[in-house]
Amino acid sequence: MNLFNPKTLSHHIDENAPIPSDHLAILNDWSDLIQSGRITKLKEVELHGDFKSKIIEGVLGYKSPVGNDEYTVATEKAILRGSVDLALGNFSADKTEIIAPFELKGAKTKDLDAIMAGRAKS
Repeated sequence: MNLFNPKTLSHHIDENAPIPSDHLAILNDWSDLIQSGRITKLKEVELHGDFKSKIIEGVLGYKSPVGNDEYTVATEKAILRGSVDLALGNFSADKTEIIAPFELKGAKTKDLDAIMAGRAKS
């Protein structure tokens, strides 16, 4: 099952476009971490900061609140019941517009749809 419709992606992505070398270095480092098996020895929260700074900001280009009055990625943003690990959207001192909330999971997570112990929901 695809996360995104391949036909839709083909209209928006040039598969022949080169990946910028700085992005490729970050992606290769992350891939090496996964393939080495070291990532499964780390707790989920140990990777949140690196994932945000390297992948979300470094590769995808979202802006953090550090040095920016307006930013597009925030951590631990409050939602109706609790908070989300990462939120993509439009943020400033007086604006919080969450467009995409993210709940990050550890590398040992096998089934994202599994019922969480004691919570009766996935």
